[in-house]
Amino acid sequence: MSYAVLSNVVNRLAYRTFTTSTQPSTTQITSWIAEAEALLDGVLDSIQVTTPVTDSGGVAQLRAWTCDYAEAMVRMSLASAGGDRTVRLWDLEG
Repeated sequence: MSYAVLSNVVNRLAYRTFTTSTQPSTTQITSWIAEAEALLDGVLDSIQVTTPVTDSGGVAQLRAWTCDYAEAMVRMSLASAGGDRTVRLWDLEG
C-alpha cells in the first residue's frame, strides 16, 4: 500500500509541470515517494508497528510526511539546477 502518489506531490508544486523528461522527472519523484515510504515503514517496523499502516488517520499522517519528503527532494533538485530561485536549502531544514 502506498501512502502517497505522484499527484499528491506535484499538486503541491502547481507552478511547475513534471514529465518523464523534466528535471526532476516524474520517475524520480515517484522514486522519492517510495524512498520516503520505505524510511517510514522501516522506523515503524523497528518499534513493532505493523506496516503498511492501513488506519485512515495513520495513512493521512504518513501521506503528509511522505509528501513533505518528496517535495523537499524536488525543491532541492530544482534549486541545485538553478530552476527554483525561491527556495534556499536552509529553508528546507526542520
